[in-house]
Formats: sequence, C-alpha cells, structure tokens
Amino acid sequence: MSANHFKNIIGLDISDLKLRFVQLHYSRGKKIDIKAFGEISVPANLIVDGEIKNETSVSDLIKKMLSKPNFGKISGQFINASLPEKKIFIKVLTIPNVPDEEIRGAVAWGIEQTVPISLEQAYFDWNKIDNLKKDEKKSIQVVAAVAPKNIVESYTRVIENAGFCLINLENESSAIARCLIDQSVDVRDPVLIIDLGKSRTNIATYDRNSVIFTTTLEINGTAMTKNVADKMKLSFEDAEKAKKICGLDKKKGHGAIRSILEPIITALAEKINESLEYYEEYLSAGKKINTIILTGSVAQMVGLSSFLRERLKVNVIVGDPWSNLKMSKKTAAALNKQLFLSFSTAIGLSLKSI
Repeated sequence: MSANHFKNIIGLDISDLKLRFVQLHYSRGKKIDIKAFGEISVPANLIVDGEIKNETSVSDLIKKMLSKPNFGKISGQFINASLPEKKIFIKVLTIPNVPDEEIRGAVAWGIEQTVPISLEQAYFDWNKIDNLKKDEKKSIQVVAAVAPKNIVESYTRVIENAGFCLINLENESSAIARCLIDQSVDVRDPVLIIDLGKSRTNIATYDRNSVIFTTTLEINGTAMTKNVADKMKLSFEDAEKAKKICGLDKKKGHGAIRSILEPIITALAEKINESLEYYEEYLSAGKKINTIILTGSVAQMVGLSSFLRERLKVNVIVGDPWSNLKMSKKTAAALNKQLFLSFSTAIGLSLKSI
C-alpha cells in the first residue's frame, strides 16, 4: 500500500456527548486543507466516562456522521481515533540506558512499578524524551502511555464494525498538542494545555516535545450551564446563551452570570495551579511553565482567559486550531475558525499522518 493512502486519514474524536471528525487533505503544493468535518450528538448513557456501553449503536452513529458531514465529503476508509483521557495512564520513566531491543522490557518493568494496572490487562507504548537526570550515560527517560485492553479493543471493534480501518489510537491530549503547538519548530519551553469541554476538563503538561502528564477534572461546561439555569430560573438553552454572551464580564447582565460562574472558575484555577506546582516540583528540573493554552467548547467564554491570567500570574491564551494548517483562501473563507476549538482533538489525529 502506498504512503499516499495515509496522508488524508480521518481523525475521529470519541467522547461521552459528541462524536467529531476532521479529514485533512495534503496537496503537493504543501497546502493542508480541511477536506471534511462533522459532528453528531451521542445519546445519554451510550458512552459513559469513555466506556462504550452499546458498540452497535456507536458504530451506527459513526457511519451516519461520516456519510453526512457538516462540510465536504470524506474519501478513504482509514481512521486515527482518540482514547478517553480519563482511562489512560501517562508516566515519565527513568530506565537504564539499555540497547534499543531491550527498551520494551525496561519500560514494562517501570510501568509495573508505577501504574495501578496489570500489564496483562493493558497495552502500552512509549517514546524517548530528553533526559533531565544528571546520569545521562547510565539512564534514559521515556514517556509511556498505558491503556486498558478492554477500552482499546472496544474502540477498535466499533470503528471496524462501522466499516472503517483503524490505523492509530491515541490519547486526546497528545492529539490536541499536535494541533495547537507549532510542529515546525522544536518547542523547548513547557506549556500547560487546558481542554475545557462540555463533559470534563483535561489538563495536559507538554514538555520536551511530548505530553508528559495529564489529569482529568469533573469541572465542565454542562455543569456551568445547569448552575446558571437553576439560579437564574432559565431553560438550559437560555442559560447556555446567557453563559456565552455574558461569561465572566462584570458589566454584562449586571455581572449576574459572572457571580454564578466565578466560584466554578476559581475552583478550576486552583486545580490548574496544582498542576503547575506538580510540574515544578517533580517533572521540571528547575523550569517553570509560563504559558497556558485553552481549548475546548468552553475556552472562548467571555473573560475566561483574562480571569485565569490574573489569578495564576501566567500568560493564558486561547489556542489556534488552525496553527498547523496551511489552508487555501477558498477553504478558510468557507469555514468559521472559532468553531474548530471543539475539533482540536480530531484535527490533531488527522495531522498525525501528515
């Protein structure tokens, strides 16, 4: 099979509330266009905390979404898909500087010492990163990702039963980092990526060209909207509109929405600060994180980046989901960039093969 088959792979983001996909098109003129994208809502309890409860129904949703995209038309049958962050263990391991053919065994030993899952029940992968230890000749460092077999095999079956060919499975945070961080340069400064979605918040530490630590929070956009709805006596739909329009702005709506959301965002800021402190204490070898990138469906909430910037004393920016694309003017003009923050995972998955 020629390499060209793997240049326009579909990136499929699977989550509890939504399925999303992006297919990129790479041309010889070095353009990377969005060929097709789409999303579909997932009925309640079909996917719970990343576990697929009804594989046949999820396969049917994938087929339906890919047959009727929001934009464009897909080609090919190859898919890179996401695994739920909550189910993946990411660990930085220091192992002996053994020959390449012995690394797998050394990584397996390190995983068994640090991850609360039997390797008989898991799949794992790893890549080398720059060694921050002083004994560089005696040891190397790797970042290992460990996933339960039942999750991996369930996601594989769902995609194959939908009539597609699975090429890669990857944790969400690695795909998001590939989407939002410039892949044309060697990024030496550590970055914190906050994926603030409707059902959960993922925090990922990116350093040495890899995601080296992740954590998942229950803070989410749906809970925020429900809080607004309950306290303002609004329907969920009207509360969602109020949240988007007013956000954390003190002036809009006389600051009523801000007063409801502020305790939740303050709790989020405290959790983010814990991640910053954990990096500095255990992972950094003296470095500090000076930049936080926001993504996800809630990332563009009015006043969110400035609120977190003030609380954390760190530069906070909203990510650019098109940062690694080189789209034609025609495609860019037809699409709304703001929409694509929710598609960062899918874009990163499709970019993996480019």
